Amino acid sequence: MGWENVWESNGLGIAMTGLVIVFAALTLISVFIALLPRILLVLSAVLPAEPLPPAPSQRRKAADEEELVAAIGVALHHRMSQQSASTR
Repeated sequence: MGWENVWESNGLGIAMTGLVIVFAALTLISVFIALLPRILLVLSAVLPAEPLPPAPSQRRKAADEEELVAAIGVALHHRMSQQSASTR
């Protein structure tokens, strides 16, 4: 038992190989993240952003919210009316 099994099975070499692979992968990820702003700058010149559609006006949004609140109120009233009628 102990370190003899590690030496016989090349455990130290396997561990070092794993460390090198993980270190290399983390280095590549770090370099990619560091270069990402430059990559995006080049891509923005090649692929310009599409303009967004205009946002709906706040007045229409408020009207939609009022309609939604009214519909929820009607549905709740209808549901509660059915429940109270069934319990009688």
